[in-house]
Amino acid sequence: MTIVLIGCFLEQTAGLRLALVAAGTVALLWPSHLVEGAGRWSTDWGLEASQRTGLLCGLALLGLVVTTAGDASWYLGSSKVRVWNVYHYGIGAKYFPEVGYEDLYRASLQADADGPGYWKKVDKVRSLETYEVVSRTESRPYDHRAHFTDDRYEQLTRDLASLSEHRSKSGWKNIFRDRGYNATPFWTVIGRGLSWALPLDRPATLKALTAIDLVLLAGTLWLVYRCFGSERLALFVLLLTVSPVNDDRLLGGLLQYDWLCAGVAALCLFQRRRPGWAGVVFSYAVLTRAFPIAFVGLAALPLMVGILKSRRLPRRAVRFVVALTLACLAGVGVSLLNGRGMTAWTEWADAISLHRDTHLIGDRRIGLEHFFTEDVGQLRNERSDEQRLESLDGQRGSFMTVASLLILATVVVGRRVRTGDAWILGQIPVFALLVLSRYYHSFLATFALMGRGRRAPLETRAIVALQLMVFGGYSMIEMTGGEHHPSYVAINGMLVLFMIGALALTRSLAVRQATPTTRRRRAPSDGPRRETTVPATKSAIAATSSSPS
Repeated sequence: MTIVLIGCFLEQTAGLRLALVAAGTVALLWPSHLVEGAGRWSTDWGLEASQRTGLLCGLALLGLVVTTAGDASWYLGSSKVRVWNVYHYGIGAKYFPEVGYEDLYRASLQADADGPGYWKKVDKVRSLETYEVVSRTESRPYDHRAHFTDDRYEQLTRDLASLSEHRSKSGWKNIFRDRGYNATPFWTVIGRGLSWALPLDRPATLKALTAIDLVLLAGTLWLVYRCFGSERLALFVLLLTVSPVNDDRLLGGLLQYDWLCAGVAALCLFQRRRPGWAGVVFSYAVLTRAFPIAFVGLAALPLMVGILKSRRLPRRAVRFVVALTLACLAGVGVSLLNGRGMTAWTEWADAISLHRDTHLIGDRRIGLEHFFTEDVGQLRNERSDEQRLESLDGQRGSFMTVASLLILATVVVGRRVRTGDAWILGQIPVFALLVLSRYYHSFLATFALMGRGRRAPLETRAIVALQLMVFGGYSMIEMTGGEHHPSYVAINGMLVLFMIGALALTRSLAVRQATPTTRRRRAPSDGPRRETTVPATKSAIAATSSSPS
């Protein structure tokens, strides 16, 4: 309770994040209270396991309160929502049959011009066909009668008038320069259903619509606790809250973290030996965001190694793959209810390709390729898009080399670790090949779930500490007043170093957990503890290294 009260009066700043990072790193790397023997050290001043867990839980709770307290004050104390997100994904999904992926801005501005005229001063708009920002007068005219019925157009006008109150007129100018609506047709069906059940033009239902993420996140944290214990949960929450990728995003949005909740829930269900349900749940992440399929692709490596060694198919893996495949096929069928049929998938492929080509030079992006949009060692505050593209073209060879080495190292390590750990390592190829919006890398928090046991092994604690150091480095850059683009170029460079360290530590963890285990026997109160090594057979070691759990 004391931590909650303290956190409510603290403002989220780079300095406070840096303090949390420093405290968390010390708590993770402080020596344990161990006994002599087996090459270990003895410290009377080391932390007991329960003390470390309590300290990490306190830091995680403080980080959670500090991260959400500022947002909660306006979100719970007013009718406001994060309208930037709700406009694109609420209006974009609800009126997808009429506007598709290209006409969202033109239809909105036309409806406003025919209605309240709130956006008369919006002078620039991004063309969602070419992604060029043009003057409003140069934008292709929009005839709503060719797409909307009178009732639907009137409803669009009401929804837009309701949302316009959540942001100033000058703030809307930037919204119309964003990159539009790019959700998959499957997510569109989900969004359309929710917008019908919870109308956008009513404050109460709009609040309920934007609170779904909170329910999903709470359920996910409960699953992590049940499957991995309180210490792992504390590490997961700490990484999730101090990460800059989640700044100002956890509250007030429309299903922004549904994919994360589905991915983590599937990992937990797989850990709990529920492979069928894990496949069904994970299909949601694949159908709504596509890129999570890379996680399963890497997780298949240790399974294939195990199959080659044992000459048999693991039943759990087969059930997961079958459930995932059938659920994805069913999801594609459901996606046909998007209002534009199967052609919506072709339109989405074209839209996401265009989005990808221009997205990578944006200001707050996570991905290896984004690192090369600046001249390394010459970070500047102000650069045009053309200059960023020139830097990327000039360093294309370096990017390909680093990406290839990262993926190769991940494959080499991934084929010798547990399936769950390989699943988590799957985000490294995603980082190497794709530049995504920053909040998609919330999945970095799952590094806290690596390894066996309800208490984090030393290697896992070191991996989490490395990640905290990356966030601390970004906080130091932020405190110096760095601009968004060079700051995120820097964090991408630091993430490369983190992933190299994470791969090395994961390999060390896999080797240690595959070697003979050590059991401690209680010694008399006046004598030291004795440690006995239990021999492990060759088959047991192989089974451990390729275990699907």
